Amino acid sequence: MKLKNNNTIYWALIGMIAGFSSCKKFVQTDLPKTQLTAENIFTSDALMNGALNGIYSNMESSSSYAGGDVASLTYLGGESSDDFLSTSTDDPFYSNNLLPNDYHVSTFWSTPYQDIYRANAILEGLPTAKGVSTAMLQQAEGEAKFVRAFSYFYLVNMFGDVPLITVTGYKQNAAVVRTSQVDVYKQIVADLLDAQSLLGTDYAAGKGERVRPNKWVATALLARVYLYTSDWADAATQATSVINTSLYKLSSVDSAFLKNSTETIWAFGRTSGNTNEAWIFSASPGASPFLLSLQPSSVARFDPADQRLAKWILTTQDFTGTTYYYPYKYKNQGQTPVTEYSIVLRLGEQYLIRAEARAQQGSLTGAGSAASDIDALRARAGLSGTPATTKDDMLLAIENERYFELFSEWAHRWFDLKRTGRATTLLSPLKPGWQSFKELYPIPQSQIDNDPAMAGQQNPGYH
Repeated sequence: MKLKNNNTIYWALIGMIAGFSSCKKFVQTDLPKTQLTAENIFTSDALMNGALNGIYSNMESSSSYAGGDVASLTYLGGESSDDFLSTSTDDPFYSNNLLPNDYHVSTFWSTPYQDIYRANAILEGLPTAKGVSTAMLQQAEGEAKFVRAFSYFYLVNMFGDVPLITVTGYKQNAAVVRTSQVDVYKQIVADLLDAQSLLGTDYAAGKGERVRPNKWVATALLARVYLYTSDWADAATQATSVINTSLYKLSSVDSAFLKNSTETIWAFGRTSGNTNEAWIFSASPGASPFLLSLQPSSVARFDPADQRLAKWILTTQDFTGTTYYYPYKYKNQGQTPVTEYSIVLRLGEQYLIRAEARAQQGSLTGAGSAASDIDALRARAGLSGTPATTKDDMLLAIENERYFELFSEWAHRWFDLKRTGRATTLLSPLKPGWQSFKELYPIPQSQIDNDPAMAGQQNPGYH
């Protein structure tokens, strides 16, 4: 990846601090009212905390892939799957007709790499930091490695092979070509294992708010990574460790997306205003249809008694009498009071990870099985246990349960269809002109044009 700046930590960290200081809506720890300069960034715990919070502020911004707004992976990645129905006839994400020069493709590439660069800058600065406590140095290393792993997880799932950048040096990075997904995943696992060992088990870094990564946040993502790489035993082990932690328990359907819900493992929190998701998905009865709504065929798969259908989906009609369905997990559009945080990782997914891992290993029914994990979520939703008993039926039940539980969140459905080989089967009837190469987004043309090491490395099928 070609970076514009040279290999100084100065500008990367000044950018993080500036972004942190100007983003008042982000939950933050107190900073001393002193001038922030390169000379003192690594000289106090408070300033190091500010650098870390600056990364999350950048991730949560409306222009980021992680921001939950109309430019986010939640929105546009959901369009790529069968999550959403679009009223636009020329929406390239919905039609899966993306071009390498698409603006949002570029931001999906650039914003994770910005966070990776900031994380690398922190990691490079830690060995020479003076005036920062040992505990803060350990926290900073753990969080930076988690951020790097998190960012790479989304990059490989959007683009496939990507440049693996672990330093800030311009000369080194200018010569880096695309790294295989296998090797990127190895780095992700290594970073998450390190983060597990470095981070604490509580939420002290966020002053009790679940807005900063801890050991269990790293563990939850590690469980997902093992699932995606078909390491069933380790996926089940890591998910079990999160499920068994006393910090978390399944909440009611009504309270799953409230700030600091018992189900929340990690969230983006604000001190003013609620979530971007509440704005982009909400609709009012009698209003003209929004650009996006839920696919009626997907909604039709819900059991009518499912509380997730009643509580997480808003059914309304426009002025013509046409029925539309909207995600309604986030409900509060107001600035105050702040009642909802944007959930990044939650316990419900961990039950689904363990269910799939157990099913793949042949543990289908009975105590400690795939069925028992699915049934925990179904019971929360007011449903009886799953009727599935064979492996094929159980895996299909898990696929459906993942949709019922995770629709309109973080492109889960898009990634699920791709990793399970189900994209072509389920998307061909909905997407005229669908071809399997569209499971990956195109590499931004600007990256290929400006980086000699990337010349000729476009994903197949794109021109």
